[in-house]
Amino acid sequence: MSLPSFPRADALLAGVRRYLALRAVTAFALWIASGIALLLLAGWLLAGPEGWRQGTPGPLILDLAAMLCGGAGIVAVWRGWVARLTDRQVTSAVERSAGLAEGAFLGAVELARATPQGTSAALASLAEAGVSARVRARSTGVLAGALGDRVLYWRRIGVVAFTSLGLAAAVGAWSAPERAKSAWTGLLYPLRALAAPIYAALEVEPGDVDVARGASVEVGVRAPGRERVTLRWQAEGDVARIETLSVVNGATSFTFDSVTAAVQYSVSAPDGARTDTYRIRPVDPLFLSRLDVGVFYPEYTGRPAEEFSDVIPALEIPAGTRLRIAGRTSRELGSAALAGPSGDAGIAFRVTGAAFQGEWRPRQSGSYAWQLVDAAGAAAPAAHPPLEIRITTDASPEVLLVFPGKDTLISVTLRQPLVIQASDDYGLEQLELISYRVSSFGERGEPVTTRFESEGAAALELRPVLDVSEWGLLPGDTVRYFARVLETGPEGKTAQTREFALRLPSISELRWDAQRDVEQLGATLQDLAARMEAAQREASVQARRAATSANQASRADARSSGSTGEEGRAGLDYSQTEDARRAVEEQEQILAQLDSMRVAASQLLEALQQAGLSDTELRRRLAELQELLSEVAEGELQANLERAADALQSLDPEELRRALDALAQ
Repeated sequence: MSLPSFPRADALLAGVRRYLALRAVTAFALWIASGIALLLLAGWLLAGPEGWRQGTPGPLILDLAAMLCGGAGIVAVWRGWVARLTDRQVTSAVERSAGLAEGAFLGAVELARATPQGTSAALASLAEAGVSARVRARSTGVLAGALGDRVLYWRRIGVVAFTSLGLAAAVGAWSAPERAKSAWTGLLYPLRALAAPIYAALEVEPGDVDVARGASVEVGVRAPGRERVTLRWQAEGDVARIETLSVVNGATSFTFDSVTAAVQYSVSAPDGARTDTYRIRPVDPLFLSRLDVGVFYPEYTGRPAEEFSDVIPALEIPAGTRLRIAGRTSRELGSAALAGPSGDAGIAFRVTGAAFQGEWRPRQSGSYAWQLVDAAGAAAPAAHPPLEIRITTDASPEVLLVFPGKDTLISVTLRQPLVIQASDDYGLEQLELISYRVSSFGERGEPVTTRFESEGAAALELRPVLDVSEWGLLPGDTVRYFARVLETGPEGKTAQTREFALRLPSISELRWDAQRDVEQLGATLQDLAARMEAAQREASVQARRAATSANQASRADARSSGSTGEEGRAGLDYSQTEDARRAVEEQEQILAQLDSMRVAASQLLEALQQAGLSDTELRRRLAELQELLSEVAEGELQANLERAADALQSLDPEELRRALDALAQ
């Protein structure tokens, strides 16, 4: 007889065992994880905000406690749970859950493992199959019964514990990551945290330093990991002193007030760390004790050199001026310089001990600040007022053609008087008058340049005459001219006026101008004739007065000879001398004017001839006028004036009378 195929009782027992073992391992793992989360949370809480302090046994104690708890838990689980999962306990739980009689499933398991001697194998298999069929009808979890419920209970507790403790540890790590890192690193390496603390070296600022006498000095100390440090110092000539300083956030400080003597100081910590001995040295402030500035102007200015000492005024200098600067400071220098408005447009001086010097040509205006640094590298904040410099640029020269100052007609004499004014801030080198001819057909002639040396004058006024009488001008031609100047400044700038035009009049215009000039000469001659008549009367009066003075002088001589036998002479008194001198000067002025009229008439006649005027009557009148003026000017008038001047010089009344008679005639 064949039996249906069913799982054997021992296989069903093994399945229940595996079910219980898997749940037990899961619960144990959750409890282990909860223990680790508890360890991390405890480390985070006990480490404090700054983490574990070096040398603390806290991490090691926590790790040992965790290991002891873990070992005890493993032993307790093994002894109280795993070792007690015997066949009898498991089969008993299965029998109760499956509703079997006590010992039925255990017997089936034993029959499945081995058939007792004397027992029919077929009957044994049939009995086992009947029990297995009733057990197989239930799930493994149900078959575990009370044992399964207990395992699930501890697993649920493990889930809750791990979730709450793990979440708390995660929140701590998120809120203070550095604290968590330090706390958990200590738990991971407890022996390293237990080792003796190693502190960072003490740091002191500023160390050795030179300060201005009477200034305060703040000493800063960095002492990581310490709670306090000790400052020891002694001022020169004073007793040693000690000060305990509290360290906050790894640093502290101390201020020495009004340092007037050298101070030695050092810092130590309770762990034995100690700094070197430093020194604070008071020094006098760095300042300029003497300053000399020599100003050497460019040669073209003609200005002599100047020198200033100590108090330097604002310098207004032309471009190209050279400055020679020398100074001395209160102590030895490391460097000396002048910095301009842009910070670098200055000069670095040559330094020798406490003195400095250098030469410099400023290129831009501005305020130049002193930059003095002593040999120790300390800068003088305000060694001296800044050097104020203003560079004056070379202005362009100016030139004006004041007269005639417009385009006009040239006179028949073909000579044009001009008035030219020029100026420059440094001086004028020369002035040029440039003129050229433009024919009536538009042909331009070669320019003619007349130069006038100005010898460096800053202002100049010239009155030249533009003479074009030799140019062979024809009616309708034009003379164009302008003035140009060259300065003596460094850039050699030039300036010129606009071009002016002198037009040669036509034949009819020339004839009219000539007639006008002749009429002006006639009017001038009439005025001169009236003056000559008045001068003749004055000369006659002075001649009579001179004759009277001469008679008085003769009688005085006779009386003197008769009474004393010695010769005596009376001269002219002061009023007579001055009246006679005025009469002679009037005659001299008339003579000069006559000569000028003669020259003007000659030039006018020559101009008429060059212009080709055929007005015979006009030319005849001019020739007669010229001849008359020549006779008067070149006659005995000049000789009589010279005789009268000699008589006035010698105060001889008789000689003066004869000269004045001649002038009157």
